[in-house]
Amino acid sequence: MRFRNTSLGPSALAPGNPARSPQVPRHAPPTALTQPAAAVTPRSAAIPAAIRLNVVWWVTAALVLSHFGRIFERVLVGDHVPAILSSIGLVAVAASGAIKRINTRVGLAFCALCAWIMLGTPMSTWKGGSTRYLLTYLALWAGLLLLVAHAQRTAKDAARMSYVTLFSCAFFILAGGRIRFDRFESTGTWGNSNDIALMAGYCIPFLVLMASRIRNPVTHYLLLFGGCGLLLVAIGRTASRTSVLALAAMVAVYLVLNRGFQRIALLAGSAIAAIALFLYLPETTIIRLSTIMDPIVSTDLKNATEAGDSAAERRELLNDAIRISLEHPIFGIGMGEFLDYRSQHLKNPDGSNKRYFPSHNTYAQFAAETGIPGMLLYLFFLFSIHRTVGRTRQMALRSDHPEKKLVLQLTTAVEASLVYFAVFAFFMN
Repeated sequence: MRFRNTSLGPSALAPGNPARSPQVPRHAPPTALTQPAAAVTPRSAAIPAAIRLNVVWWVTAALVLSHFGRIFERVLVGDHVPAILSSIGLVAVAASGAIKRINTRVGLAFCALCAWIMLGTPMSTWKGGSTRYLLTYLALWAGLLLLVAHAQRTAKDAARMSYVTLFSCAFFILAGGRIRFDRFESTGTWGNSNDIALMAGYCIPFLVLMASRIRNPVTHYLLLFGGCGLLLVAIGRTASRTSVLALAAMVAVYLVLNRGFQRIALLAGSAIAAIALFLYLPETTIIRLSTIMDPIVSTDLKNATEAGDSAAERRELLNDAIRISLEHPIFGIGMGEFLDYRSQHLKNPDGSNKRYFPSHNTYAQFAAETGIPGMLLYLFFLFSIHRTVGRTRQMALRSDHPEKKLVLQLTTAVEASLVYFAVFAFFMN
């Protein structure tokens, strides 16, 4: 017996990159981990399928590396690289029957969101721009989501895919990382300091998962403390204030899902890490992080410090996004059009056009670009992932399956990453 269709892989997140989750049957027996959590497959009948699924898994891993590692911005430069991989992926989707994975709670929620975006595209303020954005998304990401849902037929497949995600994020962070204006950043599409903090924190749970699977105590603790320490240093050097809130939320997830000595160890480790970072990080970074509450408690933020200017600008961007969503409540202004609309239609007090900036809030930008229904569908999509992961965890807790421990570790990792992303999305787009 083995776990099947757990789909606990890397895409359990993201706005520009929406997540999948473990697929759970609508009428699963309450006392056993059944399909898709577990299934009995005769080996004689599974040989051809196993070969086919192994190919699908490697195609999926290549796509994850391409998208999360952004190898087409580092090594194999050019959009043709993800285009070729995505074409292979779409063929693999059709050949492997991955399209069937749509008929799940998460899959249907994702389809509803895409359908609403398509429905609103003809009403976009720039139809050509929204159409191109939609087609690019469907071509480069939708196939990947179906493959991730289909390729991970066992819990071990899901664990391996999480390791691919970890390696991909680490590759992107390290390949072009640099210190600029006392902040760690990279180059390329996701080179912003906040992007680095998002990717580094997002893959911490997968690093913890990898370390937990290593039996050698020396290697286990070296990977756990050394790897997490390096990722936390990278996050700290970005001086991202959002990461502080997101890390706190991630720790809260681990506290809720663990018990006893594990909670005490987690609290002690978190305190030690916080003190070590405080002593290591430069004074400018500490000062910037100390302003984390300024956007909430302060009314005059401009012209004080760089951090104050940044907070004031983000508050203005959020207000603009809310204003646009109220002016266009049904279909919004069109997917991907917030920057254009803001710079062309909104004015500063002196009459000049506002800057070409995103909203720095995923939920508000979804409301502005796809309307309030679009934002609600996006929230439902994220909730369906959370619900499915939670149900899979409960099914595992009630079972005596040999892979029970791995499934519990996987669901914890996915939940922690999802919560980290969901908090970050309040301050990122």
